[in-house]
Amino acid sequence: MTRRPDQHVIGEQAAAAVRLIWNEQGASVDEICKDYGEDLLVKTCIRGRVDPRPIWVQVKGTKRNCIDESQKLPSVKITLRQLIRWSRFDDMVIVVLWDVANKTGWYAIPGDMDLNPTELQQYGKKNIYLDFSRDQQFNAETADELAWTARLHAAGKLIDSRRHGLSPDEASIKAEKQLQDELVLQIFDIMHDLGFVDVDDAGIAHFDNEFRKKLQHRMTRKASQESGITPGAALDTGILVTILQHSPTPNSTMIPLNVLYYIAFLIKSMTFKDLPDAWDGFLTSDINDLRDHLSQAPADP
Repeated sequence: MTRRPDQHVIGEQAAAAVRLIWNEQGASVDEICKDYGEDLLVKTCIRGRVDPRPIWVQVKGTKRNCIDESQKLPSVKITLRQLIRWSRFDDMVIVVLWDVANKTGWYAIPGDMDLNPTELQQYGKKNIYLDFSRDQQFNAETADELAWTARLHAAGKLIDSRRHGLSPDEASIKAEKQLQDELVLQIFDIMHDLGFVDVDDAGIAHFDNEFRKKLQHRMTRKASQESGITPGAALDTGILVTILQHSPTPNSTMIPLNVLYYIAFLIKSMTFKDLPDAWDGFLTSDINDLRDHLSQAPADP
């Protein structure tokens, strides 16, 4: 008589539960029949558009009772070969530990581990153990946060790939112009996802009405009371405050610096046909310090 191992039952129950949460988040999910280390291929969606990069999910089910917060969550063993494979992915990889008895789970992102696969291999390591934090519970809310994180970082990587293709030594001006146009389109895509712009039937992008009002409010009031601040820096501050305070992303999700930079620059370009030099301080400002400063600023009344 053919017997069905418990680990198969637990694994399928866990994968089904994790898949349902992604479906509730609005994603399309494909189960991977051939097991190469991933169980689910998650295609997240925003504003009716499927994100260009998927999320790969490995699910580890357990029948161990994990809800006792005084107990450490079980670790998951990952082979070094698998870790090296994931390190070559451009897409986000997530591992979910799922307690099938209590129908709850936690996630970890292997890419966030401070590991050097080459060094591990040199030391003779064959496996690593992935730990889970109770602060990173996997549910519909955190699935949405993960979708935003993957979406924004994919946009950042794509923007960098386009930007690095631009060179003053480019032999073909036409090729460079094409790369510039592609870069602008990538930024408009993420601005559309964030709800900052709409695209009309003719393919022309324009500010969303609500975002325009927020932007106008910021730009018609004093952006700073600090003495010595230049008009350009004040304008940049107003634009960045509008982006950061009115972004729909979860609080835990950070907009990559390069994405933030280009969004702000395009907002200025859409607002002013000609950018006077006095308004171009953003290009030379220290965006890291500026964002830290803005994150501590009180919200608009």
